[in-house]
Amino acid sequence: MVKKKKEDKILRDLFRNGLEGVGVDPSPSFHSALMKSVRRGEFFSFIPSKFNVWYAGLIAVAVAATTLVLTVGGDKEVAPPEQPVMESVAVTSADSLSVDSMAVGVAAPVADAPPVGEGEPMPKLAGVPVTTEEKSPEPVSSPVTAPKGDEEAEVGISEQKVDTTPSVVAQTLPIGLATTEKPSIRSVAEPLFTASTYKGCLPLGVSFTAAAAEGDSYRWSFGDGGYSSDKDPEWLFDEEGEYEVTLKVFRGNEVTASFSSTITVYPRPVARFEIMPEEAIIPDDVITFLNYSTGALAYNWSFGDGGGSQLFEPTHKYSRYGNYDVTLVALSEFGCGDSLTLYNAFSKSSYSIEFPNAFIPNQSGESGGYYTDSPAEIDRVFHPVYNGVASYQLRIYNRQGMLLFESNDLSIGWDGYYRSHICDPGVYIWKVRGTFINGEPFTRMGDVTLINISE
Repeated sequence: MVKKKKEDKILRDLFRNGLEGVGVDPSPSFHSALMKSVRRGEFFSFIPSKFNVWYAGLIAVAVAATTLVLTVGGDKEVAPPEQPVMESVAVTSADSLSVDSMAVGVAAPVADAPPVGEGEPMPKLAGVPVTTEEKSPEPVSSPVTAPKGDEEAEVGISEQKVDTTPSVVAQTLPIGLATTEKPSIRSVAEPLFTASTYKGCLPLGVSFTAAAAEGDSYRWSFGDGGYSSDKDPEWLFDEEGEYEVTLKVFRGNEVTASFSSTITVYPRPVARFEIMPEEAIIPDDVITFLNYSTGALAYNWSFGDGGGSQLFEPTHKYSRYGNYDVTLVALSEFGCGDSLTLYNAFSKSSYSIEFPNAFIPNQSGESGGYYTDSPAEIDRVFHPVYNGVASYQLRIYNRQGMLLFESNDLSIGWDGYYRSHICDPGVYIWKVRGTFINGEPFTRMGDVTLINISE
């Protein structure tokens, strides 16, 4: 090895000495090839100031990493819109995993649910919690023979054993969807009962009819503190207000359904009125009806002579005297009414006729029944005290019914004499008939005591 190195050194020295001073100009093609060789060497060498293979590698790695991130992010599946689902789904397998042997069990389908595509997750019903209990498949080893050249090799593969027990999907269904489980209590939209009326005036009697037939007992709450266990109760609401009536249907001790409805009770107005003047003279006076009603907006008057009015406080003038019954009907904004009637409204007329219950005849002789208002003569003649009398007839009888005196003149009374003789002291009967100036007739009867001071 040492000898070979010496020989190489001798050859180099020989060429150096022999070619020293000799110049050679390379051709253009040689210079181009040389420069390519230099640039290639620089490209595969790490020179920080020049682009080389190291920089190219870094760029390639960055591009590859960016492409990978974008590809992974774009491959993510977009969750499908939420759709109604069936209440429960069961997949069974008899012998194998073939599509023909798969059966889907539907317990309670939701109407108009769109089909679910293969491989897509089962959509959930919006707003309804769904929990699924799944059983993991148990792997079962099954020997399968596969050709391998001229020999057969047993290869163990894993087969999925599908549990034939249906998966359970517990789902809370909205009100109105059928369910196989019996709820503890159900508030239904369909009325469980009807009422003979739902609003009216005080006092309001209401008959209720239960429309539910699935219960074996009933519990009514009428909203005013009252209860009933009858199926079709009747109830009287005697105070105004709104009452929430509730019916609960029981099966055993369990409430199976509940329903409520509102009954509205309106107040009644109060009709009150007076007549002015209090002692009116019919037909002379114009009558004013003073209205003291409360809780009313409309009024209907009947004056008893065929006339009427709808004013709040009307006036009326009667054409002749009579026994008139005046009626007022007061109505509220809800149509509730009250009425008041004054029978023989003008019985307290200022027209009158009255008689004393005793008198003392003049002992000096009969006077013919004439009298004055002087205190000395007022008690000497039996005569009326009157006002507004148009016609008059007075008769006096003894206790045996014999007529002793008669007069059609208001200015002539009985002086106590009969056929020019003073009557015995005692009790006598009087009866008077007549009419007042307004046409009102009158009839009165009574007794009077004759006192004889001479005895």
